[in-house]
Amino acid sequence: MYKRVPLVIALAALLGATLPAQATSAPPVPIQAPRSVQVMAWEGTYAGELRCADCLGIHIEVELRPDRSYVVRELYRGKRKAPIVSRGKFRFDDQAPDVIVLRTQGGGSLAFRLRDNALELREHGTHASLGDDPRYLFTRQAPR
Repeated sequence: MYKRVPLVIALAALLGATLPAQATSAPPVPIQAPRSVQVMAWEGTYAGELRCADCLGIHIEVELRPDRSYVVRELYRGKRKAPIVSRGKFRFDDQAPDVIVLRTQGGGSLAFRLRDNALELREHGTHASLGDDPRYLFTRQAPR
């Protein structure tokens, strides 16, 4: 019986050490992420491929920069050798903060929903989903 007492005490000490500590009376203070971390959530280059009626497909790259400018490169495969390049500014949608709107040079706009390492192309004007079709997903590319 006396041989088991040290074993029981050792087990109790071990279990006591692994139990979570009791909460203190002061709640934790949330930490505001630095601006550089916030920028990294969406900054980068995304690429995807859309169908094309008179070519092999449209390869599109969307580059989002920290100053909220963008560069879009559209390459019509099998039709053009050089991409069409558009530049401009984008903004976050007031009603849906996970949607960015690219103002195009012709006065129109393109909308994308930010997703994990991807941009989802949205319907023009309403910014509604175009469906679950993977061709509307532009994936984040590794830095060059």
